[in-house]
Amino acid sequence: MTAEEKNTAESNVKAAFIPDFDYDALVAEITNADAIKAKFHATTVGYEKIQLFGSSMPTMMAMWCHGEGAAVA
Repeated sequence: MTAEEKNTAESNVKAAFIPDFDYDALVAEITNADAIKAKFHATTVGYEKIQLFGSSMPTMMAMWCHGEGAAVA
């Protein structure tokens, strides 16, 4: 995605759905294994746990493949 495409998409999301949407902040959060683990442990809703687990899999696999140790605690 080009910078222009990202900016356009972000503006569209802000205008239609989430006024304070910040794509870069979202990417930083979902690629932070500790943040995902904290959210996982903070919820008691099974469906939310499944969503968090599924969204974190690419990050966890990348960490594992790059030898950064076990990503799930």
